[in-house]
Amino acid sequence: MKIIMVPRETREAETRVAATPATVASLVKLGCHVLVQTGAGYYSGFCDQDYDAQGADIVGNDLDVYRNVDLVLYVKRPAEDLEKAILANLSTNCAILGFLDPQIPRSHHSRQWYQKFLGV
Repeated sequence: MKIIMVPRETREAETRVAATPATVASLVKLGCHVLVQTGAGYYSGFCDQDYDAQGADIVGNDLDVYRNVDLVLYVKRPAEDLEKAILANLSTNCAILGFLDPQIPRSHHSRQWYQKFLGV
């Protein structure tokens, strides 16, 4: 079973979420185990209970949750202060799916980030 993580977006002024409750329902139906970070859908109008009702497990802010994840869905890269910590906790085979944003300044972690990134 693939484990998919939907974290809360941390870039300033980002109000989107990488997966809606309907998307989560589709992934669960396909046999995926979906983890949604608490508050991930808040700025998009979705509460944790919406995701829970579709079969997702709601997880807190503990970075250890990334250790067993196969795929992380992002809209944008995480805020720079979190990026290093998240990278340190990703499993070796984990992939990241999200938008490439050339407007975000590249940090010294960018190379590691893009090696795992399946950009859109």
